[in-house]
Amino acid sequence: MTTPVALDDAFLDRAVAVARDAAAAAADVIAHYYRAGFEVETKSDETPVTIADREAEAAIKRVLRAAFPGHAYYGEEEGREGDGDFLWLIDPIDGTKSFVRHYPMFSTQIALMHRGELVAGVSHAPQFG
Repeated sequence: MTTPVALDDAFLDRAVAVARDAAAAAADVIAHYYRAGFEVETKSDETPVTIADREAEAAIKRVLRAAFPGHAYYGEEEGREGDGDFLWLIDPIDGTKSFVRHYPMFSTQIALMHRGELVAGVSHAPQFG
C-alpha cells in the first residue's frame, strides 16, 4: 500500500523542479540530434518521429522515475507505463514536423496529473534561449 501524498505547495514545487530537470535532460539529447542529423520515420498516424523523440522521452523518464518511482508515465512515443494516482504526460518534441525541418518552433512538454486533474506542467523551448 502506498502512502498518500499531500498535494501541497512543497510537493508541487518539487514536481515542477524535477520536470524542469527532466526537460533540461531532454534538451541535451534534442540539441545533439538537431546539430548532428537524424533519420525521420513515419508513425502509424502518419506523423514523423525521430531518434531524438525517442531518446529525449527516455531521458525525461529517467529523471522523473528517479524522483517519483511510484508514478505512472504516458509518453507520446512509448505509451503508458504503470498505474496510480499520479500520471506524467510527456511529449518530448512537441512540433516534430518543425524539428525535422530545422525550424525552431518546437518544445518539450511535461505535465503531471493527479487523479485525472492537471496539477503541474513545464514547457521548455531552449532553442529560443
